[in-house]
Amino acid sequence: MMPDVHRTAFNVAIRAHLAGYKPYLNIECQMRDADGQLVWVLIRGVVSEDAYGVRRLAGSLSDINLRKSAEQDLAHATFHDPLTGLPNRQRMNQLLLQALQRQGKPGARHASVLFVDLDRFKLINESLGHQSGDKVLVESAKRIARCLRPGDHLCRFGGDEFVVLLDDLAQDGDAEIVARRIMQELHVPMLVGEHRLVITASIGVAPLKGNGMEQDALREADLALYRAKAYGKSQLALYSETLQEEVHHRLTLENALSEALARDQFELYYQPIVKVEDGSSKVIGVEALLRWWQDGTMISPDEFIPVLEESGQIVEVGEWVLREACRQVKAWHDSGLPGLRCSVNLSSRQLHEGGFAGRVAAVLQETGFPPGSLVLEITESLLMQDVPDTLATLRELESLGIRIALDDFGTGFSSLGYLHRYPLHIIKVDKSFITRAPDDERLGAISRAIIGLGRGLRMDVIAEGIETPEQMRFLHDEGCHYIQGYWFSRPLCAEQIRPVLVSLSNLDETA
Repeated sequence: MMPDVHRTAFNVAIRAHLAGYKPYLNIECQMRDADGQLVWVLIRGVVSEDAYGVRRLAGSLSDINLRKSAEQDLAHATFHDPLTGLPNRQRMNQLLLQALQRQGKPGARHASVLFVDLDRFKLINESLGHQSGDKVLVESAKRIARCLRPGDHLCRFGGDEFVVLLDDLAQDGDAEIVARRIMQELHVPMLVGEHRLVITASIGVAPLKGNGMEQDALREADLALYRAKAYGKSQLALYSETLQEEVHHRLTLENALSEALARDQFELYYQPIVKVEDGSSKVIGVEALLRWWQDGTMISPDEFIPVLEESGQIVEVGEWVLREACRQVKAWHDSGLPGLRCSVNLSSRQLHEGGFAGRVAAVLQETGFPPGSLVLEITESLLMQDVPDTLATLRELESLGIRIALDDFGTGFSSLGYLHRYPLHIIKVDKSFITRAPDDERLGAISRAIIGLGRGLRMDVIAEGIETPEQMRFLHDEGCHYIQGYWFSRPLCAEQIRPVLVSLSNLDETA
């Protein structure tokens, strides 16, 4: 006995052969065996006519159940992830194309794509092993699936990324509700072996517009995910045209930055660092600050520095900054401003480059700049990574005679362990504390604590962003003698800052 659908196909094939449309009968279908189980068979046959004009169908029936089972297994493997059993990227592309085509038809309801990325999954793999990581992925897939309706689709896109296709939604806002439900479900602690893990996820959401092949919904959801991760962990972001414009602008910026060095578009500005003591002030150093001129317009460092960091171009540009700053301040040494310190900011990418200390030493030798006059500034976020190579590199730099400054102290976790563990010589108090310290009792107390801590550790303490007499009086009363800010000078190019440095050095302009 055949299932109805197969019986219909068999009858159609028979009639086509008898009518002469097919030269022979050849059809694969299912039949029930003696035990009532469905098995796949191949039926072959041909009609012949005997001497009396009677037509007979002669043929064979072959068991192809094993072959069909293997074909089905292969088809499943082609479109499914072997670990979770979910549809894979290839299958999701098919489902998404079908959904986009449905969206283009009249009366179609809303649909959306969610791009889900598990936060810090790499840490689980590295600390607990890939076997535990696989268990987390399987359990996460089950939890996401529990948040979906029949007819929705979940696939493993690769690594720790999942894609959800939500079809037939009443309104676009429903997709955000599902996304938040997924985040809550994943956040429930899961047991993996003896470990109790709390998993968080970042999610990007993109609605399907019904433009058919014109819309790349996965790319849009991925852009939204990128924005979500920029906000931090366990965040949700929605795709918008504005986001697309920002990404396009960022790409344009990155491309332009890749040629900025060759086109000589970078310039260093300098801001004095002044020692104020016993009623007198004297410049003791400058901080070199990178500026970028594009088509006659200065681009904000807040805009282009993060792009340099992400693209990795900060390594090449950072070496140029170090070399140019050392060259310029050495020229000032030789023209009547001896002993002037030069402070240069470092990125984590530079410090993690192999042989960084050696390259710094080479720059010092090339420019003739004394190591004792160089200050390299790092941030708390860099120390938070607590990489052994970072400590080794900083100690190597210290052995050269270079001083290390901890910039923006107090804005991160401010672990006192940093001050003991790392070779630090200078603390720079972030302006967010100092600017309001005279009027804000709590910020004043924090500023006093930082200044007292630095002095107790025999470190130089530099207050940043100083602009008013009230701030200067506060620092004087607290015994902070190193000042940087608009009170003395805003950052200026080398040519414009020199007269300021001469004045703050108590030298004649003709010196």
